[in-house]
Amino acid sequence: MIRLTIGDDCIGCGTCEQICPQVFKIVEIEGRFICQIQEVDFDAFLADIDEAIEYCSTASIIKVISQQLVEV
Repeated sequence: MIRLTIGDDCIGCGTCEQICPQVFKIVEIEGRFICQIQEVDFDAFLADIDEAIEYCSTASIIKVISQQLVEV
């Protein structure tokens, strides 16, 4: 399971949206442009997500990978 978050230091430059518009969208909130994460299946865009993380100028994209527990 993958979870993405955007840190407060996001400057809304749009690099992530250019790389992976299916997951990242730049929006204006209270006069400030920031990245917003779309609700999609992240597994389908892993390579693009990793590229967006690599090229984020403020290192604001945080990816957390966790394992799901399965009851037997």
